[in-house]
Amino acid sequence: MGEKSGHDKYVWLHHGIEETVVPNAFMDYAGQSGKKAVCICGPKLAGLSGSQDSLPEISMEQLLLDERYVEYGILIEKETLREAGGINRRLHAKQEYELALRVAEKQTIYVIYCAEHADKKADQQDYIRSDGIHTVGQKEDPDTGFCTDAYVAGRYYPLLKELGLAEPVLEGLLAECALQNESGRAQRFLEDMISHSSEYQRIYRSTQPVLIYLGPSYCYNILNVFAEELGRALERLGCSVEYYDTEHEDVDGVGRLLGRQYRASVGFQTWLMSVKHDGGKRMLQDLIGGPKYNFIVDHPVWLDGQLKETPKHYHILTHDRNYIRFIQTYYPGVAGVHLLPPGGREIVETDQNRERESDIVFLGTYRNYRYRINELRAYSSEKKFLAVRFLGIMKKKTELTPEQALREAMDYYGIQCDGPGFRSALFELGLVIQLVMYYYREKVMRTILDAGLSVHVYGDSWMESPFLNHPGLIRHPEVLAEESTGLLASAKISLNIMAWHKDGFTERVADSMLAGAVVVSDESTQLAEYYGDETVLFHLNHLERLPRLLKGLLADSERRALIASRAREKASRYATWEQRARELLKLIEMEENPGR
Repeated sequence: MGEKSGHDKYVWLHHGIEETVVPNAFMDYAGQSGKKAVCICGPKLAGLSGSQDSLPEISMEQLLLDERYVEYGILIEKETLREAGGINRRLHAKQEYELALRVAEKQTIYVIYCAEHADKKADQQDYIRSDGIHTVGQKEDPDTGFCTDAYVAGRYYPLLKELGLAEPVLEGLLAECALQNESGRAQRFLEDMISHSSEYQRIYRSTQPVLIYLGPSYCYNILNVFAEELGRALERLGCSVEYYDTEHEDVDGVGRLLGRQYRASVGFQTWLMSVKHDGGKRMLQDLIGGPKYNFIVDHPVWLDGQLKETPKHYHILTHDRNYIRFIQTYYPGVAGVHLLPPGGREIVETDQNRERESDIVFLGTYRNYRYRINELRAYSSEKKFLAVRFLGIMKKKTELTPEQALREAMDYYGIQCDGPGFRSALFELGLVIQLVMYYYREKVMRTILDAGLSVHVYGDSWMESPFLNHPGLIRHPEVLAEESTGLLASAKISLNIMAWHKDGFTERVADSMLAGAVVVSDESTQLAEYYGDETVLFHLNHLERLPRLLKGLLADSERRALIASRAREKASRYATWEQRARELLKLIEMEENPGR
């Protein structure tokens, strides 16, 4: 059980069209043992017959010199396709030919004559790619065909030289330049491909792995879970993925990455994006090819050092639209900021209607704000007064972002501060943001417990809470992030208290919806806008209403089931890691193809 059938394992690429419905005639050949990739040729190549008992192998050299071997495409195992780097969508013609060459570098390729279905498919108009993008299949024009020929000549130029064929191939391509609509532009493109210019590297990167950085396992290993979930989702979409573990390899092992080209480099609040090289003269990431993407899960001001000086082509991915505006305002060196929240993990349940054991589950940690409030006393007088005013505003006006509250505190004292000065002030007063987060987390829990409700919590951090011995606080051992979905699958309600993400969407919300637990969360404008009917929201300034809201949900199983069903369905479409991977691939293409 779980084994893929022959048809499910293969893709047929022909005339730029990618099909998973493979003709039986092709499968009869490919089904033979060990046939990972099969080129399909037409009658122009003599000596090949569709009735042969064994499939002839084709060498890299033969394929390089005669593209007629793939006149009707290539039949390839999906896993082999992924390992080869997928289809190069930055080439607009002869994609199957260029793919066959890459496969032939590492795998034995066979060839068959079987044109029975090809003519019927050559004019097919539209289809769905494996990454979910709806595309139109069209006949190739000579200009784009020339571009692929030039790219192939550039990529395999050393082999052509070894075979003594570099000069004749170049002469033929130069002759083709004269036939193009813009001959001068065609010749410049050919020169770019042979010299491996930035345009060549852009095309080449399309079939290279996505590099994902792993890191320390703090905060229940949540960031590494994000990284691994994204990696698996990219692989399901046909991408090759490579990992670099900063915890074990540190900076010492980075030498193996230098000079290499990647489709993109992706980190999760990784410090490696901000490391300098050559005695601080260059950013290390600028020596690794491809655009850079760093997910941040906290307020950007906590990453001030990483955002002030950045590599080229450096993008931030965040879960809160307020953070987008903050970065655009205060960190102009960042190339782009995009809304891309963490995804959720889908759970396969045999019985979605089973009775859920836990009434309310909260997966967050506890921090006692009292331990840190004394730090305010060490501030200078002016800074202390500003911090206290800042804290008071945040406690009273819980809808404000930290930057809005600090601005209001500064206005009260007549402090004029803009640009880098304001950003630095917010960083210096970051303790206030933590204090108000911890204050309201405790206040929410106290409100629920004192109303006679019970909450399941996890980890030793709750040993520090003032309600440690409260009968409603049901403590459990620490649970790593990768194990938490099972807890959500047994919960009626998943309590979420935002870490002051006023326009945010977190993985806990996504995981909970996909697990069938009803999300009860403090307000977020993004949650209200996109998931208003799929979540239940409360206001931090009206916590007196929260117990009644929770009791009402627990008493109404039909309402819970309706909300959970809607949430699971919507999150399955819009909030999984696979959907996030698709969105990331689109962002990469936008970066690599500006204005195209």
